[in-house]
Amino acid sequence: MQIVYEYGLLPPSVGQDVVIQQIRAAHNYYNELIAIERARREAYQQTMLQVGDIAALAAEVDVLDAQKEAGRAEIQAMKGSSGLPADIKTKRKALQAVIAVLKEKRATLKELKREQRENPQIKAQLVAQQETALEKGRAARKASGVYWGTYLCIEAAVQQACKNPAPPEFHRWTGEGMVGVHIQGKDMPALDVFHPNGTVWMRPVPDAAFDPTVPKGQRKKLSRTVLTMRVQSDDKRNPIWAEWPMILHRPFPKGADIKWVKVFCTKHADWVRWTVQFTLGVPEVAVATGTKMVGIDLGWRKQGMDLRAAYWHDTEGKSGEFRLPASIQERAEKADEIRGYRDRDLDALKVALLALLKAAPLPDEVKQCAVGLHASKSFSRFVTLWKRYKAVLPPAAEDLLRVWYHRDRHLWQYETGLRASFILDRREQFRLFALRLAKGYDALALEDFNLPRVIEKPKPESEGEKPKAPHQRVLVAPGILRSTIESTARREGKLAHRVPCPGTTTKHFDCGFDEPWSPEERKALMHPCGGCGVVFDQDANAARNILALGVALQSQGAVPTRSVARKPKWAKRHKVAAVVVPVTP
Repeated sequence: MQIVYEYGLLPPSVGQDVVIQQIRAAHNYYNELIAIERARREAYQQTMLQVGDIAALAAEVDVLDAQKEAGRAEIQAMKGSSGLPADIKTKRKALQAVIAVLKEKRATLKELKREQRENPQIKAQLVAQQETALEKGRAARKASGVYWGTYLCIEAAVQQACKNPAPPEFHRWTGEGMVGVHIQGKDMPALDVFHPNGTVWMRPVPDAAFDPTVPKGQRKKLSRTVLTMRVQSDDKRNPIWAEWPMILHRPFPKGADIKWVKVFCTKHADWVRWTVQFTLGVPEVAVATGTKMVGIDLGWRKQGMDLRAAYWHDTEGKSGEFRLPASIQERAEKADEIRGYRDRDLDALKVALLALLKAAPLPDEVKQCAVGLHASKSFSRFVTLWKRYKAVLPPAAEDLLRVWYHRDRHLWQYETGLRASFILDRREQFRLFALRLAKGYDALALEDFNLPRVIEKPKPESEGEKPKAPHQRVLVAPGILRSTIESTARREGKLAHRVPCPGTTTKHFDCGFDEPWSPEERKALMHPCGGCGVVFDQDANAARNILALGVALQSQGAVPTRSVARKPKWAKRHKVAAVVVPVTP
């Protein structure tokens, strides 16, 4: 089992220039691999269009796809302008007919392409294209100048990006990135990291740094150390080191082995944050054999000033709820409010600045930089205009930009700090709740619902209802909460079952009566049963149904699906390798 331990770092005290150079080189290497993959996909498409039937059908699909997007945009415009329901319904029916034809054409095109791939001549061309891409990837790696531990991380990131059928996107340079080392061969025992070696090591930390009987201030001083990591080699293959001051605020688990060490540089507003992540291999914990189980219903619902994120019910009849406190929510809401101030300030700046620029003679380069400013929502464009051309701007325009910049910079830092604080505190609340569940029960049961499908907005051609309370869902982050519960359970040796979700909310646990609910009934917390007339809390009812399904799975000896390794869906879809990353020699 692998776990990740993260620690904070100060900026590099040794080798900072080399680290920044490696981060920039890794960024360039990533974009080069993405360019190679996009070129390979383009060559693949051109090869598949060599047959006349496929080319003609692909053109028809493009035309129908354009009609579909135009129809959706027209319906959305009619909704925004309060169009008549009858007109919208007519347009929706016409759009549904176009989509039906489009699906049929796409299915035919897919089948023709499948047959085309079986053609020996076409297959040979595809293999040649793949070999060419791999050769370009090897050349890009050699020319990148990226150290081997870091380029392995970059290649893994490219593989992940290429899993999507859509063309992978390039990354814009922001100054963020990472450097890393991979422990080759036999893993490094965690305690060996306190002894100098050829890859990564730290200065020893005394045991008193983790002794709870020692005062906290003294423990913090004792836990100070320095992380030393190899980030590059010179011409003679001698190591080039970088050092980061750090605080080892918690010890490594007993029996852990170090597999990866990655140092990340991230930006929050205009300040830089350094962190290090140790990927550790730890022994598997024996799975608990008890029968004490809890069913957990995840969701998002306003309860007073708090947000209910989960309701649980166990086999002993005990129940409870987990709420996200209002004190944590207020930080995210305050950050949204500050972002509103920044947007309004930017709109006011555009009006005043453009009036000043039109009334004054400007150099051609300033005019070129000011093109499209009236429609720009990028704060950085106005910062660039001020910093780069403030010497040639009209004095009034320069003063306006300077005052706006300093106010916006303060608000930007304030907004980013609030969001970071909210995310960290929410994560800690999730971690503690998950730990209480994992420590208190032998098995857990959760709904196996597809969260992206639940929150997906209905298409203009459909009449589905919109997802409820999207802002509350973002605050609660049920997907993060579920993954936190499952990973904590696995680390503690507890089973986390996923049970089918249909009917867990609408079916009354006591009498078994089930009926469809209207959108208004789903919004209400308390629901009267149509069978027995009892009014029940729908979240509590769902938790009891989930528990019953989990107990049934447990009695059948079922293994949680997430504990079984499975082949990615994208690997099943693609017949030709879709990842252009050089193979490690």
